[in-house]
Amino acid sequence: MKVLHFSYRFFEAPGTFLYNTLCNHQNFKPIITALTLKHLCHSPKNNIYKLGISLPRPGISFLLPYRLAILLHLRKIILKTKPSVIHAHYGTWACFVLPLRKITNIPLVVTFYGYDISLPSRRKIWVKRYSKLFKLADLFLVEGAFMKKSLIRLGCPPQKIAIQKIGIDFSKLPPLPYSNHREKPLIPNITFAGHFAHKKGIMDALKSVNLLRKEFTNFTFTLIGNGSLLPQVKDFISRNKMDSYTKLLGSLHYDKYIEELRKATIFLHPSHTAPDGETEGGAPTTIIEAQALEIPIVSTTHADIPNITLSQLITEGFNLRDNYSALLSNEHDIEGLCNSLKFLLKNPEKARKMGKLGREYVLKNHPIELTMHKLEEKYLQIINR
Repeated sequence: MKVLHFSYRFFEAPGTFLYNTLCNHQNFKPIITALTLKHLCHSPKNNIYKLGISLPRPGISFLLPYRLAILLHLRKIILKTKPSVIHAHYGTWACFVLPLRKITNIPLVVTFYGYDISLPSRRKIWVKRYSKLFKLADLFLVEGAFMKKSLIRLGCPPQKIAIQKIGIDFSKLPPLPYSNHREKPLIPNITFAGHFAHKKGIMDALKSVNLLRKEFTNFTFTLIGNGSLLPQVKDFISRNKMDSYTKLLGSLHYDKYIEELRKATIFLHPSHTAPDGETEGGAPTTIIEAQALEIPIVSTTHADIPNITLSQLITEGFNLRDNYSALLSNEHDIEGLCNSLKFLLKNPEKARKMGKLGREYVLKNHPIELTMHKLEEKYLQIINR
C-alpha cells in the first residue's frame, strides 16, 4: 500500500522528526509531494514530486489561480500513484488539499504540530476553514494530551483525534560516555537550542541564566538557533555583560547540532505561550533528543512538555531520591528556572541519574520503529472502515 504525504515544504533539515517519519515507513510506500523541496540528497530517492512554482510567501498559494493549478497537478499524481491514504502535515496545508478528499474519495489524515493550533485565535478566517476540515477529514493526529484538548476546543470531534508520539531514530543518538566529557567536566555547560521566537522561551532562558550568574560563575551558556528575536538576544547579552561565558552558534545542520548538544551538562528550554497566543502545541523535539543523550532537562509545564518527560514540578520541592528526567517550572518563573539550574549544578550525581532515566524513558516511548508501526496501524484502521 501507499501513503501520499503533502505539505508546503519537506526536508527542511535532515534528521528532524518529520524527516524521520517520511524516511522510515515499514509497510506503506511513501509518495512525497510539496510546494517546495530541500535537502533532496538526504531524502528517499523515488516518488518525490514538487508542485507548482516557488512563491514569495506560502499564503499566496491559497489564491485561487495558484491553488487550482497545484490541486490539479496533485490530482494527476494521485491518479498515477494510487495511494490508499493521504497524510497532510499541518492543519493549514490540510485545508489547502481538502477538496481532493471529496474528489478522490481517499481517506485524509491530518497531523497538527503547533503554530497551526493557535492560528484561529489570531486569524478568524481559520475558524471557518478548520470547521470544514474537522467535518471532512477522517483522522487528526496530535503529539499529546494537551494538544488533543486544544483541538477539541477548536471544534474537532474527539472521536476523530488520536495521539501519535514523535519518533526518533536513536541509532543516530548514542549517549556519549561520561568519562569522555561529563564525569569530570572542566566547566559545566548549559545549552538552549531552538528557534529564537517568543514561544520557545529564549528570553526567559537568558534571564534565568543571568540570575544564576549572581551565585555561580563556573559555567558556560550555549545558544543554538536563530530567528526574529536575535537582535533582542544580542542586546540582552551585551547589556548584562554575558559575552564572556555565552556562545551564539546560530542555526546548525542537524549533525553539527547534535555534536554541540552532546557537550551540554544541562538542557534549558523554558517554552511559554507567546504574546500573540502561539504555543508549542505539543512539545519541542529537542527535549526528546536531549534526553536521548542523557542530558537532564530544565523546562516549563507548557503544553505537552510534561508528557514527554519524567518530570518534577519544582514548586513541589527537590528530592534526591525521586525518579525524574526534568525539572519543570511554571511559565515565566525565572526564579524557579534558576533554582532548577542551581540544583543540578550543586548535585552532579543527581543530574547524571536524571540523564540516564531520561534516555530510558524516551527509548521506551519514542523509538521510530514503534511510532511508525502505530502510525501505519492508524492508516489501516481508516482505510478499512
